[in-house]
Amino acid sequence: MNKQNIDNKISELAIKYESYGNLMVYKNKELIINKSFGYANKEKEILITAETLVSFLSNSLLLMNLVILKLSEEKLLSLDDSVDKYISNYNQAYKLKVFDLLTSKTGLKDYHNELTKVEQETTFYKSLSVVEQQQYDFEIASRYVSDDEYLDFLNKHEINDKYKNYYLKVNYFLAKLVIEKVTKTTLFDYLQKEIFSPLGITIYDSFNYDLLSYDRFSGGVILPIKRSQKIEKCFSIKISDLGTFYQAVFNYKIISKKSFSKLLPKGDEYWGIAASYEYGFCRLGFDYQGAYSAGLYSFSSDTLIVLTRNLTGKTEYGPINDKYFYSEVIDLIKQNCFAYNKPKLKPLSKKYIKDALKIDVREDQYSNVGSGALTIAWCSVEKNSHIYILIDNDIVVGLCVLIWNKKENEYSIEDVKIDQKYQNRGYGKVLISEGLKILQRKGATKISIGVNKNNIYAFKIYIGAGFKIKVSNASGYYELEWIKE
Repeated sequence: MNKQNIDNKISELAIKYESYGNLMVYKNKELIINKSFGYANKEKEILITAETLVSFLSNSLLLMNLVILKLSEEKLLSLDDSVDKYISNYNQAYKLKVFDLLTSKTGLKDYHNELTKVEQETTFYKSLSVVEQQQYDFEIASRYVSDDEYLDFLNKHEINDKYKNYYLKVNYFLAKLVIEKVTKTTLFDYLQKEIFSPLGITIYDSFNYDLLSYDRFSGGVILPIKRSQKIEKCFSIKISDLGTFYQAVFNYKIISKKSFSKLLPKGDEYWGIAASYEYGFCRLGFDYQGAYSAGLYSFSSDTLIVLTRNLTGKTEYGPINDKYFYSEVIDLIKQNCFAYNKPKLKPLSKKYIKDALKIDVREDQYSNVGSGALTIAWCSVEKNSHIYILIDNDIVVGLCVLIWNKKENEYSIEDVKIDQKYQNRGYGKVLISEGLKILQRKGATKISIGVNKNNIYAFKIYIGAGFKIKVSNASGYYELEWIKE
């Protein structure tokens, strides 16, 4: 791994996509990359560093999940407890369980959403330009709301199924009240004493107004995000300490492995209540008013990526740059920091669908095979076709289509491709070898595969795996066949 080359490439990507922030990479719990880029405050030309304080909601989704699960482990509450056990002045608390507050399925109406709708109908709001309206939306969303105001609002609105499956701040407001009732202290004091202090981390009971967050507004212009003068209750933490925090969570230092599993997606899903699967990693994070931090961990290779930014492109004008920067940085780390030695061929699942869609080959290979997205689209309408992905250390490096039709005794391997980033590492041989084994378990004694004569590398792999030429035509296409001995 050439750290200087990685450093230079990150700088190039930050300039290319106009991104501000910091990247830290831990390998086997050792910090191997710590790279900052862009501004903490562009107007004052203050650069962002690992020592910069970033601010997030005290009752953020991740922290509320961790604290509630920790209290459950300590037998101070039960996830099945009715919320009215802890909150007596909310008239519908009896309809909710504590665990419901950690999900997006409560059906509660969100105060800030309604506040924004009301403001957007005012004469003042309508007199603003498009950019000014977008900035004002951020200001509304950050306004401090007292406990009494929140409860007064909730008591006037019935729980409704149409509000389910939305991210709602109000869920975590109620979770905060439960926590403070159980612990008999403020949420911030509990976080400092029980979550962060044991890790050697100091957090600050304030919002860092010196760190500006930026977004791309109408026309792509980059401007600071406006915040309310009286902002919601936030805590501030050094970027460098976020790495320590994520390490502790992923290594079960805050809650147990059993409790951590409750955060994760279930089955083939890739979104859980506080964690998701992205690019072959398990992801946790914070996101508030343009400040964003993601901790992405590979359990199989003990690699943690911590990406923190204050220019994220959350409006409709920004996500493309944001997405490309994010994915290219992760690909860069995968290519340089992972050891590839445990490839397995598995059926495509929802967990890996995003990665499979990204698989692409070199331009000169397009005449032989297309992208992963094309293969997935084709298989969606093709009977007896099954997409399999080659995974190494939780990274999707290639895919193929396995076809079996027992009734017609037809078995074949189609559309073999290794992503261009991972070619020339022996993955093609592994994919074909594993594909043959799977089809044999399905009952195959003869298996076919096709290859263009110009695809010399693939041709050699197939012949090496035991395929022989069955048919060739004038266009230079070979049909090969493997026969069980």
